[in-house]
Amino acid sequence: MAETPMQRLLSSGDAAIIHASEVDAFLGCTLGALLLTGDPAQRPEAEDLAVIGRELKKLNGGKLALGVVNFADEDAVKERLQIKVVPTVVFVKDGRVVSTVPRLQDWSVYARAAATLFPKPEVKR
Repeated sequence: MAETPMQRLLSSGDAAIIHASEVDAFLGCTLGALLLTGDPAQRPEAEDLAVIGRELKKLNGGKLALGVVNFADEDAVKERLQIKVVPTVVFVKDGRVVSTVPRLQDWSVYARAAATLFPKPEVKR
């Protein structure tokens, strides 16, 4: 059986599975995106988050920490972060949640949210 996009993302080392006990440590990162996918049997479209996650890493030259919440721990993480719907991407900067993008959205929504994470390029005069 072929790997799903999420399995490929995780097996490539581009993302890590995050358990409920590891969420606070992940939230302490400098730049990160935490993916809550929901039940893949009920939400197969949530596999699109693997592609979104990979593209988010590319925006910052791979310096973005990318975590995928372990499905069995999602209820606890959703409660901890006050997330109402899945899939959701939680953006973290300097140890705090700076934005969330609920449901699957157009790529431009994720790109705008990610832009708030990354340092602005210097303007040369």
